[in-house]
Amino acid sequence: MFALPRARCAMAAMRKLPRLAFPSCHRCVANGKSKEIEGRERFSVLGPMASYPLFRVSCSLDDFRKKWDYLKKGERVPETELSVAGRIINKRSAGSKLYFYDIRSGETMLQVMSSLNMYDGGDMTPEAKVAAFKGLHKKLRTGDVIGIRGIPARTDVGELSIFPKEITLLSPCLWNVPREWYEIKDPEVKYRKRYLDLIVSSTSRQVFYTRSKIISLIRSFMEDEGFMEVETSILSGQAGGAVATPFHTHSNSQDQDLTLRISPELYLKELVVGGFDRVYELGKVFRNEGLDRKHNFEFTSIEAYMAYQDYTDWMNKTEQLLQKISLAVHDSTKVKIDDKEIDFKAPFRRIDVVDELTKTLGPLPNLNDEANIPSLLQICKDKSIPVSEPITLPRIIDTLIGHYIEPQCIQPTFIMNHPVAMSPLSKEHGNTGKSERFELFVNGVELVNAYTEQNDPVKQEQSFTIQGKQRESGDSEIPPTDATFVNALEYGLPPTTGWGMGVDRLVMMMTNQSSIRDVVLFPVLKNTE
Repeated sequence: MFALPRARCAMAAMRKLPRLAFPSCHRCVANGKSKEIEGRERFSVLGPMASYPLFRVSCSLDDFRKKWDYLKKGERVPETELSVAGRIINKRSAGSKLYFYDIRSGETMLQVMSSLNMYDGGDMTPEAKVAAFKGLHKKLRTGDVIGIRGIPARTDVGELSIFPKEITLLSPCLWNVPREWYEIKDPEVKYRKRYLDLIVSSTSRQVFYTRSKIISLIRSFMEDEGFMEVETSILSGQAGGAVATPFHTHSNSQDQDLTLRISPELYLKELVVGGFDRVYELGKVFRNEGLDRKHNFEFTSIEAYMAYQDYTDWMNKTEQLLQKISLAVHDSTKVKIDDKEIDFKAPFRRIDVVDELTKTLGPLPNLNDEANIPSLLQICKDKSIPVSEPITLPRIIDTLIGHYIEPQCIQPTFIMNHPVAMSPLSKEHGNTGKSERFELFVNGVELVNAYTEQNDPVKQEQSFTIQGKQRESGDSEIPPTDATFVNALEYGLPPTTGWGMGVDRLVMMMTNQSSIRDVVLFPVLKNTE
């Protein structure tokens, strides 16, 4: 009779709580005491209760709710004793002989209705039993992890509950924890104390459940398509496979400088040379570049390579994969990103880079001839489009694409057939000066990059030579020529197409998060000292 409906209890409790911002530092002072001191005092007051005992559960909260959901109002199952555990999310009382707790494990909540009549005092005298019962509930508080031994029941007002015979404090929370309806607003607290963010924010927990689901869906798709997952080296003597600045380290035992990989591309193509026709790697890559809402020093990507196909096959598979993920996560191909509705239903729009730039700017000089850099720079100057240093042909074209084409790509759009000068690892489409390459943009953000691989070792070496000159001219992001990879091509790389996708960005889109830090459990942060 004392169990109020959950929503009513929560709202009543909320009205009693002071509207205070959660402190963003460990030593925030309240009532003249730092919270660090309060935590120590609580630990000493708990005494033997804070023994951190082992507690084996016989039933998860989720299974409990499923199994005993049939119980009617006021019904109990006294012959069945169960052990469950969870973190206290809410505590309330109805006098000194009846206490209510909401505990959570995972995303499942369960009410604990603890009455003096049900309490197992063992050989205690009635007076001692009352004292023990009151002492227990006086010390338990929100945030504590508790174990309950009791019986399944439904209260008189219809709330499925466990009626405890015994409650054991498994791990006390020595700090004040924000209530579930508070969100941690301070990003420093949110990212540095991700465990606290996960305790209080169902939104954050759901993001990472979804991330795990998306990664499983990707792996399932790749397996269904006949790909083998492999692991290549994260540390190597030379970074390659992308235009980016690597992190450097040093092996003391080998007295050798090493880099963290910026891409596993070259290793994966060597595996195709070795006879693995369909391979992929899903893992971390590292780039020593700036941080913003779309970039992190380390990020998760997937790269995949398949023989005897070209880039058009990857377009089809990309559409299939993203539609599958969208349906699995949202039960729809339509996803809300920012304030827009994005539809991942195939087919996606396709834009030819050279044709679109020509349509917008008029006739253009040869986009693969470095002699045309001055005229292309003049176009940018006339249109008030800044080009960052160092000035190279690929950088100028990329700037024009970013200014004129990428903003069009709100709905999923393949930007394809880039000038060969922009894609040194890709194959030319006939003699058109265009590469067999595409990038997928969604909501103006690059998500996928793919191309038909250059498998002619002579042409690949020539492309590396051109890149080397660009590196010498000051573009430090361009990696040195990889002679080992060229040598591998000389053994014969079958017709192959490669594909890469940013997993973090995909999770951002599927969960409608504006910052990559919100989809990475422990993002890189500046030192506070």
